[in-house]
Amino acid sequence: MTPLVTYHRGDCSIAPENTIPAFRSAIRKGGDRIELDVQMSRDGVVVVTDIRNVQRLSEWGPDEISGYEILTRSLAGADTFARTLGRTLLYDDAEDSENLAVTSVRERYANIFDWLKAHDVNAAVVIVIMLLVAFFIMTSALLILVLERTRMIGLLKAFGMRNGCLRRIFLWRAALVTLRGLAWGNAAGLGLCLVQKWTHLVKLSSEGYLLSEVPVSLGWGWWLALNAGFVAAIVALLVIPTAVVSTVKPEETIRYE
Repeated sequence: MTPLVTYHRGDCSIAPENTIPAFRSAIRKGGDRIELDVQMSRDGVVVVTDIRNVQRLSEWGPDEISGYEILTRSLAGADTFARTLGRTLLYDDAEDSENLAVTSVRERYANIFDWLKAHDVNAAVVIVIMLLVAFFIMTSALLILVLERTRMIGLLKAFGMRNGCLRRIFLWRAALVTLRGLAWGNAAGLGLCLVQKWTHLVKLSSEGYLLSEVPVSLGWGWWLALNAGFVAAIVALLVIPTAVVSTVKPEETIRYE
């Protein structure tokens, strides 16, 4: 197992700890992750600073804190864990737990998670539109293939080939065209994603997007599932236009050709 390189509060040899230059230097030097101190101010602003600064400014003692942070193994179970812990503290009779309240990360940063959820909806809409456009394009291409092979379809029917076998031939042809298009599309898409991941070419407004650049995270499992699902959906939808094969009559195609 390859160990992960973690920078504590950034690269402090280049810049002061918990600063953007220190974080950027850690990333440039190949750090896998950065451990930083994030505190919430009284007016709800997130501040990156050491807890000792907070204690000094708030005139707290070294053993006084505003809360505990508990990390779960997965974000999906954070809300359930928060509810369970909250019920446990509610029925706890210990004096130390009287003033404790549990807040999940989704409740504390609801605006960020609502923003992310809105982007998930946008992504789903884009995928559906892309699927519809691809379906209409492949339907047109399949109909052109059928019309170009009308005489061949008539001859094969005259020799006894059934409509089902003919439809499967054109479905296989359409699947090969779809795979070729996916290969070119994946090459272009992955190339752009890798360029953005390595160079951070596309920037964002931090005030509007809460990010300074477009983030790229390549999940190969999702990538394979998306490609496989796309091919399956296109081929399944193309079963409908291949029904035109059954309308071809051998006597008419052979006679007029």
